[in-house]
Amino acid sequence: MDAEINNFIMVWSVAASTMCYCHTIGKLISQGTPRLIAIFPAIILLFLLPLRLTSIHLGGPTSFFLGWLSTFKLFLFSFNKGPLSTNPPLSLLHFISLACLPIKFQNQPNNNINTHTDNNNNPSKSQNRNYPSPQISKKYNKSSNLRYGYATMIIILASLIPLYAKKENFHPKFVLLLYTLHMYIGLEFFFALASTFTKKILIKIFKLIF
Repeated sequence: MDAEINNFIMVWSVAASTMCYCHTIGKLISQGTPRLIAIFPAIILLFLLPLRLTSIHLGGPTSFFLGWLSTFKLFLFSFNKGPLSTNPPLSLLHFISLACLPIKFQNQPNNNINTHTDNNNNPSKSQNRNYPSPQISKKYNKSSNLRYGYATMIIILASLIPLYAKKENFHPKFVLLLYTLHMYIGLEFFFALASTFTKKILIKIFKLIF
């Protein structure tokens, strides 16, 4: 297990260094085929890095993040498209975070400024600001649905774990189905934890820097 954790740290350290390289390439080489040729070795490296991990809990999410999300984002970045291509360009920390993790930055200050301006221009809106909007209601409904969904997945996962002790008595295809459900539920929880954790950590880091 110690070797697996060391490999996990090594894989993500190399991935972060690779994103630093891609960030520099984006400044030096114009969009199109030249940038794609320069970034292509980094894309191949991101495909191969998850092969260093053998455990399902570390290798599965890493393969999805680096081998799937990051590579597609870099393909789009080569042609000045996708979330990595912005004007003005992303800072190095923003670029690495957005390229390696399933997160999306939102311009919350602009929304607050626009809301404040609209309230000043239209007093009737400021009088009704205490009433919940339909968008807020939708967010509450979405969060409640997510809670029910995660509760259901926890129940399914708890019922799957005892079956592993008797997997020799089951058909191989049924065992494969168990592994598939386990991988899916594990990825769902990992994405939720990674999204929540990175948002809180990155917000604190960006506040200290900027």
